[in-house]
Amino acid sequence: MRKWVDDLGMILLALVLAVVIWIVAVQEENPIELGDFPDPIPVELRNLSSDAALMEEFDESVRLTLRAPRSSWEDLRADKFTAWVDLGALGPGDYDAEVHVTCTDPSVHNIQSRPASVPVYLKQYISRTVPVQIRLYGSAALGYELLTGANETTIEPANVTVAGPAPMVEQVHRATVDIYLRDVKEAFVGTRRVIARQASDELVGFVSIEPSMVEITIPVVQKTGFAEVAVRSVLTGNVGVGYWVSNITVDPATMTLVGDPAVISQIGSFVQTLPLDISGATGDIVERMPLRLPEGASPVGIQGVLVTVNVQPQPGSLIVSRRVVVRGLSPELTAAVSPEEVNVTLFGPLPRLNALADEDVYVYADLIELGAGQHRVNLTYLVPEGLQVMSISPPIADIEIWLPTPTPYPTATTTPSPTPTLSETITGTQTVSGTQGITATVTPTGTVPADRETAPSTRGAPTPMPTLPSPAPVATPTEEKRSS
Repeated sequence: MRKWVDDLGMILLALVLAVVIWIVAVQEENPIELGDFPDPIPVELRNLSSDAALMEEFDESVRLTLRAPRSSWEDLRADKFTAWVDLGALGPGDYDAEVHVTCTDPSVHNIQSRPASVPVYLKQYISRTVPVQIRLYGSAALGYELLTGANETTIEPANVTVAGPAPMVEQVHRATVDIYLRDVKEAFVGTRRVIARQASDELVGFVSIEPSMVEITIPVVQKTGFAEVAVRSVLTGNVGVGYWVSNITVDPATMTLVGDPAVISQIGSFVQTLPLDISGATGDIVERMPLRLPEGASPVGIQGVLVTVNVQPQPGSLIVSRRVVVRGLSPELTAAVSPEEVNVTLFGPLPRLNALADEDVYVYADLIELGAGQHRVNLTYLVPEGLQVMSISPPIADIEIWLPTPTPYPTATTTPSPTPTLSETITGTQTVSGTQGITATVTPTGTVPADRETAPSTRGAPTPMPTLPSPAPVATPTEEKRSS
């Protein structure tokens, strides 16, 4: 039994020594370090009593000193800390409240805040109901009137609740909304934010307003003897051939009339301008035109309106036939195009199409870097600005390119008869006449490719080389020349 007890003691001692050795090893590898966290931590307020309110904005923060393993220091961030003040047991008054700090990292210990407490000023929380008043800036348009009487303007709701620290709430004299209007002709309906104000019209802070928004309606009516009417332009004549009126604008589109109420009431919803002549127009017309009004009525402000008539060419299409022009062909080559002519469909303003000249439209076959052989080439075009090419038919041309056969230079040779007798006259047929005629035969010599000696070219007629004059034949007689 005693031996068993001695063995148990040795086991416990060994276990304690192992733990101590492990702790020492861990401390050596990842030691606990004491230090200051570099970032400030904001302080929260918790459990504020319902009968207390902050007198001023609370914006306190603290610095922290703490102990943590070296590996934890590398991962610490400000959002892992929470600093707060518990106001649950505090009523109205001024306090230095203790700051509590926690960390989400369990390896962080001995957290101390600097300062250890922060000032908190609490006042009695009260509320009161005040009426909403409108502060109006601006006015209605000429001939109109804003109805701002107590029984005309509506505010919904008419009263709001202001709550907060007693010293601040007691300063609130009224709640207001600001409305800015300019030359309105219709009733104003809108939502605006409510503002708490002192009797001196200064703003009151640190209070809440419920509801914070109210809906305002301000009626607008037209004064007697005034009328708001639309303006309609009157046009006479026809624009130029190939043109049309694309738009008509009147500025201003409406006008206010003033005059005898009996006359104004008979005018209706619109008035007309005096006629504007647009005969033969080929461009926009802008004219200030007077109004046609009955006796006893006149416009307020300007005496006329600006009428703009937009005149544009009518769109159309035209088909023209054009020869295909070859360009970019090497000078030593010859080309044949098939087809020689194509149809070009143009789209654009009719006046431009009607005035089109032959030299205004070109169709090209670009043969740059093309050598001898058969080719199919996409056609290109050149048209005046403002016109569009809708199609080219056909859009592709067949091109045959070849090197033309060179024209040889002739060399004169003679073949004499056995016994020629020369006369004094040599005819243009290069025959020397005499008792025995000697005929001079001209045989062309030159370099002619073997494949073209017997087969003349059947392609287009190339430009011939210039023909040099044949030399006079030289006869070599075999008999004595007869005297003349």
